Amino acid sequence: MAGFQHAEADRRATNIVQVGAVTAIDTGANRARVRIGGLDTQPLPVTQLRSGTVRFQWMPSPGEQVVVYAPRGDMERAFIGPSIPVDGGAVAPDAATPTIDLGGSILSIIGDIKIDGTVTVTQDVIANGISLVNHIHPESIGSVTGKPQ
Repeated sequence: MAGFQHAEADRRATNIVQVGAVTAIDTGANRARVRIGGLDTQPLPVTQLRSGTVRFQWMPSPGEQVVVYAPRGDMERAFIGPSIPVDGGAVAPDAATPTIDLGGSILSIIGDIKIDGTVTVTQDVIANGISLVNHIHPESIGSVTGKPQ
C-alpha cells in the first residue's frame, strides 16, 4: 500500500503547476480546455485580472500556451492562469513601455496613451475636461464653429 501512496503523492505533485495549450474556449462560461501532454483537460475556469465591480475579462485564444494550477494537485479544482509568450510573442518594444496588442491594433502607454489603429467608443470621451461629443468650437478656430457634427 505504501507504493500506491507514494505514486499518488507523485501524481498530485506533478499536477500542481503545468503548462499546456488551449484547445477550446467557452467565453460564456469563462472556461477553456487545455492540452497537457497528449490529454485535454475538462473545461477549466480562466482567471481574470479583475472580477469584482470593475471586471477585466480576457479569454485565451486556441493554441495559446497557458499555465494550469491545480491546488494540492487535484485537477478537479484546477484553473487556468496567465499565458506564456511563444515564438517571440513579445509586444512591448522594451520593458519600460506597457503595451497591449488588441489583435490588430496596438495600445502603448508612453507617458500619454498612443493608439495605433481604430478605437470605437460607445459613449463620450473626455480629455482634460473637454468632451469629444459635446465640446463647442469658438469662432476663432477658422470656419469650424459650434458643436461637433
